[in-house]
Amino acid sequence: MPEADVWDRDVFLQGLGVMQPYASSLISAYISSTESHLSGIADAHQQRDAVRMHRLAHALKGSSSQMGCAGLAALAAELERMTQDGHLPSSEPVEALQQQALLVLDAMRPFSA
Repeated sequence: MPEADVWDRDVFLQGLGVMQPYASSLISAYISSTESHLSGIADAHQQRDAVRMHRLAHALKGSSSQMGCAGLAALAAELERMTQDGHLPSSEPVEALQQQALLVLDAMRPFSA
């Protein structure tokens, strides 16, 4: 998978504008929050807490979109949609989200503070 399909660094940097000097700090904060969201989503799935999973998927969707991670944002949006009515998805969408997130985080780590 091409890196731009995982994380479009150019989209991220263009969105920063004058904030580009802070890119590595923002990437570090995103990595940390994404790891927390992933842990929370896995925990919510295990505890069968669709409301919590919905909230975390929504947060991950927004932050991933802002960071130029369209694929991860799309998977988070799908998980958010699935849990909208309090229904818990099977493990497949959760695993797909986690796998995509790992690719994103691996692509970003070299650019973090």
